[in-house]
Amino acid sequence: MSLSEILSKLEDDHERGVLSDEEYAAAKSKAIEEADAENARGGRFRETSELEQLRTDFIRAEKPLIINDGRKKFRPTSSLALSYIILGPIFGIAWFLFTSHAPLLFRAFGPIMGIVFIVVGIQTVTKAKAFTALADTYEARRDSLVAKEDHEQSKHRKL
Repeated sequence: MSLSEILSKLEDDHERGVLSDEEYAAAKSKAIEEADAENARGGRFRETSELEQLRTDFIRAEKPLIINDGRKKFRPTSSLALSYIILGPIFGIAWFLFTSHAPLLFRAFGPIMGIVFIVVGIQTVTKAKAFTALADTYEARRDSLVAKEDHEQSKHRKL
């Protein structure tokens, strides 16, 4: 297991709440120290390949774009954003009509929630575009690296 894989696992455990901030910092420091010591002795930690580093960088870059609803995490999509933008005003209008005989506080809540849904939808569209651009860049670079590694391996087989 490479150092980047260990650090990625520790980071995931920390985000899921398995490790506290202190435990995460201590485990990360220990892993880096062990890797340095093992590398100095030529031990089990291997240098991270370009492909592994690319994957680690992608995971770190995508984390702020992932939507976490408390139960599960999912990637933002344009269809999700569109549903917020369409359903928000519908919800606001419906709430306003259903509460037309209610006190003003209740009537105002629907349009306010409609506006909130629209804002969340716009933010989701922004995240979806950023995620799509990030994923496209990652996939293009990964394909390039895989092709390069395949070429290197075929070159070595010929020898």
